[in-house]
Parts: sequence; C-alpha cells; structure tokens
Amino acid sequence: MEEIIKRHNHYVPEMYLNNWAHEKRIYSYQLLVSHNNVPLWNHSAVKNTASIDNLYVRVSKGNEIDDFENEFMKYETAAKEPLLKACTDQRMTPNDWHELIGFVATQIVRTPAFFFRTKDKMKEFLPTILDDIGKKLAILTPEEIKQHSHKKTSADDLIPAAVRLTDIKPDNDHRYVEIKTIAGKSLWLFSIDHLIKKTASILHEHKWSIISASNGIKWPTSDDPVLCLNYYGKNDYDFWGGWGNPGSEIIMPISPRKALYTQVGKKHSPCLNYTYEESLLLKKLITEHAFMYVYASDQDVEIPLFRPRIVDIEEYRRIMKELSEWHGKYKEEEVPLLEKRLITDNPNPNYDSRRKL
Repeated sequence: MEEIIKRHNHYVPEMYLNNWAHEKRIYSYQLLVSHNNVPLWNHSAVKNTASIDNLYVRVSKGNEIDDFENEFMKYETAAKEPLLKACTDQRMTPNDWHELIGFVATQIVRTPAFFFRTKDKMKEFLPTILDDIGKKLAILTPEEIKQHSHKKTSADDLIPAAVRLTDIKPDNDHRYVEIKTIAGKSLWLFSIDHLIKKTASILHEHKWSIISASNGIKWPTSDDPVLCLNYYGKNDYDFWGGWGNPGSEIIMPISPRKALYTQVGKKHSPCLNYTYEESLLLKKLITEHAFMYVYASDQDVEIPLFRPRIVDIEEYRRIMKELSEWHGKYKEEEVPLLEKRLITDNPNPNYDSRRKL
C-alpha cells in the first residue's frame, strides 16, 4: 500500500498553538493585508493556522517524501508533556528540559520566516559549497567527473548542485566545468537538517528558565515564535542574536502567561517573575518579531498599536504568489539538479561558479 504523504505542514505546531486557543480556535492578527476592509482579527481553527501545504515535502530518488515533517512530529511528541509541565508550574526533570530545548531548536529553523530571513545568508555561503565541490572535482579526470556526478551522498540529496563539462580548454591539460546551484527550498531543508543535528546542541549548554508574566499581561505568540534577541536598551535592540553569542537572549512564549528563556553565558533562576514593565516590553517584542501573523487568545487592542499592519496589495500578492508556487518551483527548478548531477546541454549564463580542471 502506498504511504500517504503528510502535505498539510504546520510550521508552528497545533499542540503549541492550542495554548492560546479556545475550543480549538485562535485569534490571528495579519501584518500585511491587501486592503483596508480586511478585519483586524481573524478567528480561525487551529488546524488551519500557521500551515502551508507541501512546505516540507521533498523529492528523493524520484519519489515525494515527508521525512522532515515526521522528524518535526517526533520533537513535538517528545515536548508535549514537558510543555504542559512548564505552563502549569509542575516540577521539571532534566529530560523534560532536554526535550523542550530540542523543540525550541526546531521551532527556530522550521518557519518560512527563517527561510526569508536567511535567504541572503545562504547566498553568502554558496561560494564555499561550490568551492568545496570544485576542489573535489579538480583531482578527477573528465571521465571520473562523469562517474562521480552520479554518485550521491546524503548531502547531495538536499543540495541542488549540478556540474557541466564545458568545451572551453585554456590549455591542453585543463578543461572548465560550470557548477549550478539554487538558494531555495532544498538548501533551506539542508540548513534545517544541519542546524538541528549539529548546531542545536549549543542550546543544551545554556541555563534555561521559565518566565511568568505579571498580572494584567497576556503574551501573544506568532508565526516566528522564538526570539533571538540582542538587547542593548529600550530603543536599541535587534533580533539577530546568536545561539552561542554571549549576552544574546533566546525567548519563546509557551502560553499567554509563560515563556522559556535563556541568556547566553549567564545563569538565571529557574523561575523568573517579570514585572509589569518587563512583561509589557516582552509583549511588544513578540509582536515586533512576528513575520506575517501574531496569534493571541483574544482580540488584544494593544497589539495593533505595537505594530500597525501594512496595507499593500502588490506586496501581499507577491508574497502569496511566492508561497503558493513554493513546492511547484522546487520540483521544476531544484529537483532536476538534485536528480541529475551532470548537465549536458548549453551552459546557463546564471551559473554561480566556474572552475578550471
């Protein structure tokens, strides 16, 4: 029997959003809308919130698979009970903390916000990837390159890179090859895999705490719920904090009244009670950090004041188009590079690298 692919992919899990929901419905405030008549708040089912079809579905050996979705579900299942304990002031075991921190790590990287935020960064390290490929090819003969191009590793299954032998010969002993790659969905999935398996261990080295909000304050969450904060002062901060950068603060609201917290290089009490002013500031920061949606347990009148929405029909259409074409463009443009490592047609003027062999 053919396995059913899980295509309705939540980039913020249902089990997490349910902490803000009532009867499985949640309020959402959209930050970019097409016209002024769009209501400020939408009250929708959690199952249809923070989800995009085929977001994590990829192609391997000619077949669509949902291995990333399955991996995320493992983290969600492991964190479900620890999350409940953290939200209800129950005693936390070391294993509870381990599972919660793993959940935080996946939530940092699995959102569309992370992709759009790091897209330019991915382009910056592409030359390094291409250079590594070139160094490996430089010691091979053209015949060996043809054979090597069809030998795929696990990284090859996620990095869309293709090699083309050209007819250009600068001398009798060398030929040029051209290497093409795309900074898109597949490279994002590669970075997710790399960060979770190798880099996320850094988060387990920090001392974590649970923050409680002051009376009268209820925290929202968003479609990008983990804040990596560099805070220097009231009007001097950014959200580019590093996981291992001393002084950076990592914060994730886990209910309207609780949040997970760590500060790199510092130890705080396991339980922190924020003042009214601190709680209000965190509410503002959560709202400002959101990508396209803020989620709340009610129609909070302060949230639109912290971050007024933008009405821009052209930008709205552009982003909606990019998201709707996400999987189709991946299959059309990236999968051929993943499946066929050697290109034999005419060189493309947009190739990212050319190396002499």
